[in-house]
Amino acid sequence: MMETRMQVKCDYDEGRMHIQGVSDVEDNRGYGHCVKIRTDMNVSMWLREQEPVLKSAASQELLYTPFTIYEYDNQVCQMFIPGSPCNHSGGAVLDMHPLSSGVSSLLKWARASNLIEKKEGMPFASEEEEE
Repeated sequence: MMETRMQVKCDYDEGRMHIQGVSDVEDNRGYGHCVKIRTDMNVSMWLREQEPVLKSAASQELLYTPFTIYEYDNQVCQMFIPGSPCNHSGGAVLDMHPLSSGVSSLLKWARASNLIEKKEGMPFASEEEEE
């Protein structure tokens, strides 16, 4: 059994993220869940600069970096990808829009796999968002 985890591909199409979820909750893949979701161009460029540290659940090639989904007191979820500073000193924090079918499928799978971490307080807001 592979280690339960969520990971995002470092080098992928601009404006899109390729996500794998690995757990014993099989959804659309034998290893768990796979989804492609839209993201910002800056995030795509930032991801390409990150060192891949996790193997693909499909090919065993070293292509991915881990991430965490946090759920705050107000039920808002954000994705945290550790790495070099992006919009957060420890990496990238991305809002997750639950109306997106890709995001909602990922959240549903992550919840079923018990991979969403509760976090106290309000969601992180970068300086750029507050201007």
